[in-house]
Amino acid sequence: MLALGVAWLAGSALRIRRRQVEEAMVLAGVADPRATALGMYRTLATSLVELLVVAGSRRTAGAGEPGPSRLALTEGARQALGEARSRGPVVIAASHTGNWELSAFALAEEAPVAVVAKPLRVGGVHAFMASLRSRMGVRVLCPEGALRSAREALAQGTIVVMPIDQVPDAASHATSCRFLGRDALVDRAPFALARRAGATILVAATEGPRIHVLASLEGRGASPSELARQATAHLEAHVRSHPSSWLWLHRRWKKLPQVRFPGYRGPMRSGSALPLSALVAAGILLASSCKSSDAGDAGDAGSAPASCRTMLFGRPAARTGLGEAECQPYQLPDGALNPCLQCDEDRSGPVFKAVAGRTRRNTGIASALCRPCDEVSPLVHRY
Repeated sequence: MLALGVAWLAGSALRIRRRQVEEAMVLAGVADPRATALGMYRTLATSLVELLVVAGSRRTAGAGEPGPSRLALTEGARQALGEARSRGPVVIAASHTGNWELSAFALAEEAPVAVVAKPLRVGGVHAFMASLRSRMGVRVLCPEGALRSAREALAQGTIVVMPIDQVPDAASHATSCRFLGRDALVDRAPFALARRAGATILVAATEGPRIHVLASLEGRGASPSELARQATAHLEAHVRSHPSSWLWLHRRWKKLPQVRFPGYRGPMRSGSALPLSALVAAGILLASSCKSSDAGDAGDAGSAPASCRTMLFGRPAARTGLGEAECQPYQLPDGALNPCLQCDEDRSGPVFKAVAGRTRRNTGIASALCRPCDEVSPLVHRY
């Protein structure tokens, strides 16, 4: 009854984003948007009440121990998890379906778990959730530097959980995928992590008291972009079958702004000149993103080689223990870029692509780096 009251208050009395939710459902082709939206609010309210009940329990949980999570993996999901763990590291491509917090707690009863999650905006709520997650055996990884900490967690045998149904912080880190009738940006990070670590990706979703594994994907079986599309397709099929279980409140189809500079009006066309202001802005940003050790940074850069003086994981290369050897070879055995080139890709890539107009990738020209096929335009050059 309490859950029904909260659902009525949120969905009917306060009408929190009710119109946006129903509009999104209409565009997705949901049969009865009004009833489905009410069902979503009811699911959300029930999840909140269940979370408070678990928080009020004095029991704790850890890997291999039964706990008060109230959720459980299906037999198929438990078998898929066991098989994936026997092969090596496991990355869970998670979603905001059902009670996703209790799903993490239930997973922590099976094995050590680390979840990549943004800090909550309300300080009191953040402190409450941080304490509850810790008590239930769930380790939280901050998105800043998440790939590095996640790789370390995987090496320790911890299952890493990363959501795939939220808009990433930067468009350069995303792949555009069709999701519920529209193009949505999907973060490549979970799939890049799995590729680098040789991990199995389990696409998971929660429906009622059960946690389902929708698909098992091999991290090195395809490019991160292709894996993102496959995982998103599996999630979409689940949401279409259980539309009220997914959190439609997210601004899932939000478009992220591309890098732009004063005076920039798009790629150069034949006979046109790039505005000087765009070149100046690009030069300033490139210099700031790949700056060498000048007077202000001499203390941080230490003895980093001049040819590899770059910022890695927010710190100069010398302080991360990476030196000249880290700049060669260009790519690791699994095809991923080495740390120096990946840093350049993340920091300087968006600036370069915004002002360059023509690049090797968008005109199908081979380069010294082996790029995933879906990132290179298939153009035929006749000379």
